[in-house]
Amino acid sequence: MGIDVIILTDSRDPEMTQRTIDSVKSAGDVNVILVCKREDYRIYRGIGVYVVIKEAFNYNRFINHALEYISNDWVLISNDDVLYHPDWFNEMMKVHEQHPNIE
Repeated sequence: MGIDVIILTDSRDPEMTQRTIDSVKSAGDVNVILVCKREDYRIYRGIGVYVVIKEAFNYNRFINHALEYISNDWVLISNDDVLYHPDWFNEMMKVHEQHPNIE
């Protein structure tokens, strides 16, 4: 089972954004959808979809743009300054197995 992870960034700290990408991908089958104002996507590694938004950064608007690209049943929306434990997705699935009404 895979997950789409939408990472929203205002591109102020590309190194931290890359650390977020790397940590979220440590879980395995993760499709990263990076939504950004920066057009030079080649500075980032491990991205499945790169969405460039030219307008002023707006958290909800950026999420709405990214939702067009999801392909998995699970979606996580993340800021660009979060570091994930390598087993984060398995832990989330354990909670879901114990409480299947949580989505």
